[in-house]
Amino acid sequence: MSLRKSIVLACLLAILSALVFKVVVPGEQAKELAGYALEGLGEKAIERIELINSSGTFTLENKKVDLSDRLALDREESTLAQDRTADWSLQGVEVGGLDRAQLNSLIDGVVKLKLDNKIPEEETEADKALYGLANPLAELRVYSGSKRVDLKFGKKNEYLSKRYVEIGSKGSLHLVPEALFELASKKSIDFRNRNPFEVNEAEVKRLVIDKSAERVALERDETGTWSIVEPARFSASAEKVSALFRDLRSIRVSEFVEDGVEKLEQYGLNAPAGIFSAFLKDESKPPFVLKFGARQDAGAADTARDLQRDGERTVYRVEARDPFGLLVKSVNDLRERRLLRFPVDAVSKVIYEEQGAQTITVEKKGDEWTVNGAPGDAPFIREALQRLAELQADDFPNEGRDFGFAKPRVRIGVELSSSEGSITQRTLVIGALSDTKQDKKRYFAAVDELKEPFVVEEKTFRQVIPKYEALIKTAEAPPQPAASEPPSE
Repeated sequence: MSLRKSIVLACLLAILSALVFKVVVPGEQAKELAGYALEGLGEKAIERIELINSSGTFTLENKKVDLSDRLALDREESTLAQDRTADWSLQGVEVGGLDRAQLNSLIDGVVKLKLDNKIPEEETEADKALYGLANPLAELRVYSGSKRVDLKFGKKNEYLSKRYVEIGSKGSLHLVPEALFELASKKSIDFRNRNPFEVNEAEVKRLVIDKSAERVALERDETGTWSIVEPARFSASAEKVSALFRDLRSIRVSEFVEDGVEKLEQYGLNAPAGIFSAFLKDESKPPFVLKFGARQDAGAADTARDLQRDGERTVYRVEARDPFGLLVKSVNDLRERRLLRFPVDAVSKVIYEEQGAQTITVEKKGDEWTVNGAPGDAPFIREALQRLAELQADDFPNEGRDFGFAKPRVRIGVELSSSEGSITQRTLVIGALSDTKQDKKRYFAAVDELKEPFVVEEKTFRQVIPKYEALIKTAEAPPQPAASEPPSE
């Protein structure tokens, strides 16, 4: 083939490709988009969605409208995880966000509603009541500029498990997924964020719990470690603090009382039973304050509890289990009870000392353990160290007592070695008898600098003091000689 013919052929192919991508492909896409209820409108092009059902009429508004937005057919990934709540609001409601899951499901449902199951006109009955459309059970009205699309929901086709829908702009009858009808049938409260505590633990540097005259304050340092700082300084349990935040975020509002601030006494919020104040790491943001109203009938287990966020006019009512009793913690509820916890693999030496008993020194040399110089049984030693690391306080004493730490009954010293070669010393001491409860003796105890005394049962601390015989290797019995065969005759 000559060069001239090759050039001509290449030009023809280029023209053909341009026709395909500029005429044929867009034409095919336009034809496919026409099969959608919104005819290819993208979610940003929606100005508002009006819902009409048995609960009333309410409107969801888009605060960031882009009328040029179109549905991208080549995007197949799910958008249900997107957070659209910052861009949408419930008309007439000034405070509180929207429920992300419900909002996403509704927007995806209307934007991606494909009208595959159309009832042919020749098969459609004139009497709309046959489809439950004479008086629709629910309606969705979608607005975008001068465009409006109405979806009217009728009866459910039990055989196909789909719902009859009349598309107002098309005047046609279709069967659509039941899930969209369920969304169109929801109340306005279902689209509101019903968790009044919208703060994550990671955002908070200080949490203050006020209950009557009692205050508990916790602070988190730069490493993420929580400490109790009021009414005194104690180690806080990371697990219990995290559980407290989870419980706060699990509160679900059953009713929103707009302008409830005008009747605070009616809701027990003129003198709150408790206040949670979360001070954020981002100091440019104000503290997040949640107030719990006093119960009107303290003896009723199912009485509603009313809540209010600082600076808002809305009162939030919680009618399920009372969250206040679950959330308001005493100091001891939030204290760390495993005060000696340490990594067992880092232990290089342990010394057990007890009044009137043999001192036991367990030491690791290379990969081998020794117990007072004798070969140690590694599995039993590891089990003993694990029990020691998991020792938990049974209770915490009041201050002003003689704990008996000057002459302790038991002292256990633990030496920890890091991979860099540094040595850390940990200490547990068991002091004087605290009390006897139900025939169980309880003793004062403390670790390291002895700043946080606790109480432990005798049975509990006995379990972390091993017997010498249990830690050493037992001598293996020498092999027995094989029985000799009888001499042959």
